[in-house]
Amino acid sequence: MAWHPLLATAEIIPISVVVMPIPVVIAAIVIWKSIQAWRAAKWPEAQARIVQSRVALERRRAGSNVGSVKNKALVVYEFRVDGKTIRGKRIGVGAEPMETVGQTLKRFPVGAMVPVYYDPRNPNNCLLDRSMSVGCALGGIIIPLLLGSLMVALIAHLGTLDGMLVKRFPTLHHPTMAICIGFMGGFCWLLQLGGKRLSAQSAHWPITKGSIVSSKVESYQSSDSSSSGSMHYTTMYKAVVEYRYSVDGQEYHSTQISAGGEMTTSVKAVAEAQVAKYTKGQEVEVHYNPEDPVNAVISTEPGSGAFLLIMGAALLALAVFVARHA
Repeated sequence: MAWHPLLATAEIIPISVVVMPIPVVIAAIVIWKSIQAWRAAKWPEAQARIVQSRVALERRRAGSNVGSVKNKALVVYEFRVDGKTIRGKRIGVGAEPMETVGQTLKRFPVGAMVPVYYDPRNPNNCLLDRSMSVGCALGGIIIPLLLGSLMVALIAHLGTLDGMLVKRFPTLHHPTMAICIGFMGGFCWLLQLGGKRLSAQSAHWPITKGSIVSSKVESYQSSDSSSSGSMHYTTMYKAVVEYRYSVDGQEYHSTQISAGGEMTTSVKAVAEAQVAKYTKGQEVEVHYNPEDPVNAVISTEPGSGAFLLIMGAALLALAVFVARHA
């Protein structure tokens, strides 16, 4: 296949069908939110009183997120339109504020009087912040579509790129594949180094008292397609240790044990060993990020990172093998 700036329709369509749906959906969501912000810019303004401002807990119950918890800012406000009291919960144009949960709650404390913007045709459609950056909107539309298009072009010209690299480096075989595999190996090592760095940072975070809410092993089915096209299912086990803690009068929940996040493994005994370290009601020291209290850990010990190191080394070795053998 010769290199040409315009790809043949027969080549680009099937690749685009696989690659482009996610970038297109992301761009469509940003466009829709931009339209909402444009409409809200014309809405009338009233004064609302904050009647609730607290952390709301959302529990995840499916797939790899099973057992996880998410802290969200719940802000409830009231205002009057045409003699009627309207109660709203929506903060901004997006699904969630761009700022942290703690910042949102400090911005809208209980009892505060704040501007509210409402749709005159339906005052129940209201929000507290109608701003939306033009730059962010354009970036959210252009960047996904551009990256998707580049990926389509890369895949379509994979054979040509291989030929160009082999011509430049005649001793190499399958250079594009080797580069991709090597990149994944390097990424594993970067993750391991990043985990160690986060663990070191968390050791210097402020400490507050917390207690274990629950400690158990959850499981879910992980699917993977084989070379023959059939689906292969593996039972994965997750050590879910939930704890509660308070910062600035707000109670948070988390299942993040260390900076490495939650532990998932295909060996049930490994997850059980992690869970056995914590019992319901046990008091623990919680290290939390002062800039974002949602981010907290109960262990600052760095993980060994052995899995990521081994995986990275194996992928790099495979990349060398692929590059050296036809």
